Amino acid sequence: MTKTLNVFQAKNSTNTTEVEVTVAFPNHLYRQVSKSSAEDKLVFTVQVLEEVAVLFEEDHSSASWEHSTVRNFLNIVNKQAEELHSCIGSHGHKKKTTKLHMYFKRLSHHILKEMVRSHHSH
Repeated sequence: MTKTLNVFQAKNSTNTTEVEVTVAFPNHLYRQVSKSSAEDKLVFTVQVLEEVAVLFEEDHSSASWEHSTVRNFLNIVNKQAEELHSCIGSHGHKKKTTKLHMYFKRLSHHILKEMVRSHHSH
């Protein structure tokens, strides 16, 4: 199943353009981890938080987000990831999901590509 995510609004000097990015949401990864052990669920959740942080730490200077809002959001996400990570046993750090990482990489690539396209079209 493919879902279309309206990831953000890119803001230009005179108008706001909604950028639509189509990236298939990894439902199967979430279903798979839902049947896993508590530790595997923690590892997965920590990885999601870390991947979200990386996504927001990239240069989105043409996006309409306020820098302080993004910083506050990242502080919260990073703190949650750190605290959850402390609940994971010594083997948990090796269990990261490559498919989840690739999903966020695709998402990032599409976001940046759309931002550049949107920026050059105005």
